[in-house]
This record gives sequence, structure tokens and C-alpha cells, in this order.
Amino acid sequence: MILNGLKYNCLARWTLTKSVGDHREPWCEIMSSMEGNTSVTDIYIGPGFYGYMSAEAFDEFLQHIADKLTNLRVLSIGTLDFTKTPIHGDTIGLFLSKAPKLHTLRIERNVLIRTFEEAESLAQGFKLHPSLKRISLPNLHPTWPNCTLDPILSSLVTITNLESLQLGLSEESFGWHSQVFSAQSVGMLGTLPHLSWLVLTRFHIEDDHVEELCSEMVQTNAPIKILDITKTRRVTKRSWQAVLNLLHTQVNLEAVDMYCSREATQVKQSVYLFLKLNREGRRKKLRELPNKEEWVNTVSRFFINDLTAVNVLVRDSPWICLRN
Repeated sequence: MILNGLKYNCLARWTLTKSVGDHREPWCEIMSSMEGNTSVTDIYIGPGFYGYMSAEAFDEFLQHIADKLTNLRVLSIGTLDFTKTPIHGDTIGLFLSKAPKLHTLRIERNVLIRTFEEAESLAQGFKLHPSLKRISLPNLHPTWPNCTLDPILSSLVTITNLESLQLGLSEESFGWHSQVFSAQSVGMLGTLPHLSWLVLTRFHIEDDHVEELCSEMVQTNAPIKILDITKTRRVTKRSWQAVLNLLHTQVNLEAVDMYCSREATQVKQSVYLFLKLNREGRRKKLRELPNKEEWVNTVSRFFINDLTAVNVLVRDSPWICLRN
């Protein structure tokens, strides 16, 4: 029934979850049914479907999807622990070059990047793809010594429509590599004009990275609302201070998740105060005509015992001290 839906262009979302094994006949039937299809815009490939396939066979299947499903907008590939076979990074780069209408790419499976050239191939795929809005690659798996993935970040910065970005190293790679991104390349993510959600997981992010990112966010008034830098313990009080300095003037950021040492606890509390103010509409209230009673009530409701909040209130809205 599903294959008929493909053949007759009456299927918009295609979900592949059941295994067809290594038998050639069902593969040929599935691939031939894609010929000339223009209706499928969203495809999900589950681990049950590809779990027993070789990496080469799955790479071939992805390229066939890109060639035949000409209106594809969303590609999602799930994973489970038993699916150890990775997807090659250069395969994704080639896929992107063939799927110009894709706006969402989610791959939970390990993305194997064996050489610097493969990293550049993946980066080139992103450079040729300005329509992407959402990217999730939480299990990048570089394997060459002293590797760098800076070309990938440099290419992502060229995707001006990007709204959400989640990147991470696989568990194994996180243990092997001390650093795969420079501070400058991470900082450039703060220049993306529509990015509202940024997640960097299992990278060895350090204070220099956070400071560079915050510096760019100040200069560009970055629209990032959620900043998630998790599973790294290399950030110190310096990173939290950089975020606090950013929030003195930046009213878009609403949530930060980052390791906090004991010495950074007090700074973190101040950061969370600003984040609460931003979530309560600090940006809107500062841009609209001042409404003294509304703004005072907003702050006092959450921070009645916090003098820092009073300082923020007076600094951002000095007109509240004027007599009516």
C-alpha cells in the first residue's frame, strides 16, 4: 500500500521502520517506487529499517532518495545502541548537494568523518545549501589524529536561514579528542541572523570559546534564545561572567545550560536573574512606550528580595524614578 502511495504521488510523509534485511529484491522494489515521485516531503528512517545494512548499502540508499524524491524537505534518521554502523560524512555532503529543497536535517546515528577531506566534503554540502533551517547532528565521529572540524562550522555560518543547530561528538570521539573547534569558529555562530537555538554537546568547550561567542552575540545582537553547552567541565567563572556581560545589553537570550563550578555560583545566579527578566518580556517592555506600573510589577513579582533586580530595573528604565 505504501509503495503504491509512492508510485501514485499520494504520500507526503514516509516512515521506514521495518527491516528488509540484505535481500536485493525488496530493495529494488522500494527504490523503483520512488521514480518520479513529487509528493513525499518528509522521510523518517528508523534503526529497525537499516540496522542490518552495511554502511555502503545505506549510503547508496540515501543517494537514491536524494536523486528521486525531488521535493524532500525533511530527512530524519533515528538510532539505537545496536545500530553501530555509521553514515559517512561525505555521503551527507553529497546528499545535501542533491536535495536543494531540504530545510530540516536530523541524524542521530554516528556520522563518520575519517579524514580532513571528508570534513571538507560535508562542509561543502552545507555551503551549497542555503535553504536549511534546522540541523541536528549530535554524534559526529571524527577519527583522524589531531582532527579539526572548523571547516564545518565555517560552512554553517554561511546558511543565513538557519534557526536551530545541534552539534555533538559521539561518546567515543569525545574521549579521544581534546579539541575539534577553535574559539574563533565557535564565535562565528553568534553572527547567524536567525539562529534562536544553539546546542553544543560533548565538545571540550573552554572559556575562550564562550567568550568569543558572547563577544559576537553582543556585536550582532544575536537572536539566540537558548544556549546549551553541556557535557563539558572545562568552563569556569570566566564563561559565566562573559554571559553576564552579554546580558547587560542583550535581551534575546532566555535560557543557558552550562557547567557551573562552585566559584561561579554567584555569577550564575545573576545570569539567571537576567534570563528571567528576558523571559518576562524585557525586550518588549523596553521597546514599547513605558508602562511604569506593569514593569515594576513584573520585576517585583520575581525579585522582591533581590537588590540586583532593582539595579537592573532602574538602569534599564530610569523613567520609573520620575514623579508622575
